[in-house]
Amino acid sequence: MSSRYCTREAVKLAASIEGTDHDSTIDRLIEESSRAIDAEARTRFIPITATRVLPYSSRHLRGSKLYFDADLISVTTFTDQGDDARAMTEGTHYFLQPENEGPPYHWAELKLSQTRVFEADPDTAQRSFRIAGKWSAHNETLAASQLDGAISSTTATTLQLDNGSKAGVGDTLLIETEQLFISDRDEVDLAVNAAGALTADDTDTALSLGDPATDLAAGEIIRIDSERMRVVSVSSATAVVVERAWDGTNLASHTSTADIYVFRRYTVERGVNGTTAATHADNTACTRYVVPRLIEQLAIAETIAAYQQERAGWGRTIGGGERQMEFSGRQLSNLRARAVARHRRHLMVSV
Repeated sequence: MSSRYCTREAVKLAASIEGTDHDSTIDRLIEESSRAIDAEARTRFIPITATRVLPYSSRHLRGSKLYFDADLISVTTFTDQGDDARAMTEGTHYFLQPENEGPPYHWAELKLSQTRVFEADPDTAQRSFRIAGKWSAHNETLAASQLDGAISSTTATTLQLDNGSKAGVGDTLLIETEQLFISDRDEVDLAVNAAGALTADDTDTALSLGDPATDLAAGEIIRIDSERMRVVSVSSATAVVVERAWDGTNLASHTSTADIYVFRRYTVERGVNGTTAATHADNTACTRYVVPRLIEQLAIAETIAAYQQERAGWGRTIGGGERQMEFSGRQLSNLRARAVARHRRHLMVSV
């Protein structure tokens, strides 16, 4: 299931984890935390395109209302498996409810001015309703810049964005109708060199850039020689302010005209969450799915707690030396309770 509720970068920043030695562990723990949140909340927060099958039973059917077993964003097809496997049309035969609060929607209600009723499959009531659509409690996206180069194959597993600050490892991108899961990232040559030297001084943060003018953005990570830096702000087309020695790299001096590399290349899984891989033209707009803030915070906190306790052998203390502290988990429990209370899917009907 390619749906993580926070990024690797967010966890490392929150926990002050530097370097790449523990990236695979962090990725695993984010995945585990995200699935635990799904189970606790009884829903998911990044859409999946799928067909769900419901029985003709009192658990789901109450007169003119058919209750779903998952949160629904939108319907593609809705089939009533009666004698002639009838297609049900939204607005003609039924309405999605709650009409004023959805999506997500929790049930379909027959339009009372028409004569059609829900019917069971004549052979078995077990698979009477088939609903194809987009299922999730949340469907929000934010701009993630655009493709810097076409994706010309449905099997390609790398892409490049024109702004590396807009997406991180663990994000799910939406490009046209295809979802793509980001599993890793790498650097590319910016094709613009430094236009002045930098000293091995963490206060030397003004980086001049050569022609042609660059399109670096605040929040992007760059590399010069072996030192990584984070772009704090963009002063002009040829000047940025950076934070030195980023992600555990060593502060160093750099000569004028040094090559600059920027982390804009992503390794992706194609056609995830029930979508279909497709080709995409250069400069196609990209968005990324975002989950509710409390869910993201919980995913970060759960991941950090598991990471720290794994490193401590699941003991009662975490850290070492002067940084050692007892781990009680009280604040994490409070955050979990708030997130679940706010976003848990409550069952609409019972057996």
